[in-house]
Formats: sequence, structure tokens, C-alpha cells
Amino acid sequence: RKRLEEERGKELERKRQYEEEERLREKKGEEKRKQKELEEKQKEAERKNREEKEEKAKVGKEHDLEKSLKELGEIFEQNKKKKPGIIKRFIRKEKKITPEAKVKKEIKENRQGKSRTFAKCHQLLLKADDALQKNDVSTAKKFYSKTRNLYIGLEYMEKKEIYKELMSLYNNLSKGKK
Repeated sequence: RKRLEEERGKELERKRQYEEEERLREKKGEEKRKQKELEEKQKEAERKNREEKEEKAKVGKEHDLEKSLKELGEIFEQNKKKKPGIIKRFIRKEKKITPEAKVKKEIKENRQGKSRTFAKCHQLLLKADDALQKNDVSTAKKFYSKTRNLYIGLEYMEKKEIYKELMSLYNNLSKGKK
């Protein structure tokens, strides 16, 4: 009887050990499977990231190419306009241009093809600069304030063009305070 009980006890003990080993194997298997899934997800995320970068690079290259072609077309058009024939060169007489007229012409060319807001902003900048030249700081500040408000509403490329002038006016006004 004792032997039977000892054998049963040993058998139960073996079963418990076997079941415990099975549970450990299952846990290890699950951990390995989860780790593989994580690695696959990471690889998938890296692949998607790479694809997105390549896509952006392609779009950027296409954009640059379109931009370059557009600029090339504009340059070609300008060259056609700039180079008159030999006969036309002799016939055409250049008019004498005063410095003021030359400046006005440059300003007009600068404003051409820009938004109405850009033209207003540029005009206010010029008025503020004139007021500053006449030592009328308060009027110049008013014009600067209006110009700044219009500047905020401009598009990026227009802001980029007018930024230097606006900052030089600001710096001149800040020097005038001292």
C-alpha cells in the first residue's frame, strides 16, 4: 500500500512537472511569436517610412523640374524680348531717363504681377521712408504699422520680397527712438 501511494505520488509529481514544463514551453512560444510580430511590425513601419520618403523625394524632384522648366521658359521669353534685330537697334533711339523716372519704372516693374495687397504694402513702405527722410517719425511709425498689418496677410513669396525693406524701415525707426 505504501508503495502504491509512493508510486502514485511520484506519478502525480511527474505529471505536475510535465504540465509545468508544457506551460513554460507555451509561454516561451508565445513570447517568441509576440517578438516576431513586433519585429515584423517594425520592419513594416520602416518600409512604409522609406516608401514615404521616396515618394516625397519624387514629388520634390518633379516640383523642382517643373519649376526649372518654367524658369527656363521665362528666360527664353525674356531673351526674345531683349534682343531686337540689328536694323531696329539703329532705328530706335534711347530716350534720356531722369533718375526719378528710372526709380518709378523700377518700382512699377517690381509691383507688376503682384497682388493688390503687395502693391499697397510697398506704397506704404515708400511713404513711411519718405516721412522718415523728413524726420517725421510719428507719421513714419503710423505707415510702418499699417504696412506691418498688410505684410501679415501677404503670401510667402511676396513676404520674402518685401521683408528686407520692412526690416530696414523698422531698424531706422528704432534708431530714431534713441
